[in-house]
Amino acid sequence: MGFLRSVNLSLQFAEWLAKQSRRKDLIGSKARSVRSDPCWPQDATDYLSYRNHLRIDHADHSITRITTLDSAWEEFGRFQADYLIPVKKGKW
Repeated sequence: MGFLRSVNLSLQFAEWLAKQSRRKDLIGSKARSVRSDPCWPQDATDYLSYRNHLRIDHADHSITRITTLDSAWEEFGRFQADYLIPVKKGKW
């Protein structure tokens, strides 16, 4: 019989990103930069809210920053998907 792994599926992107701050890559750098951004959309639930924040609120059109956000969003999606796949006990 399958079961779902125990994990907090209500984890939002902003919370997930904050947990990446110790990474030594661009996603870690993005996580550290949003900590000091008082306007970062903490409660947003969709990608466009974060992207628009970069483009509108900060006039940030840097392809690296947008690409980093894209990568982080995709990784977050994979993180969520990993915990939604049923896992069987015992032999397959």
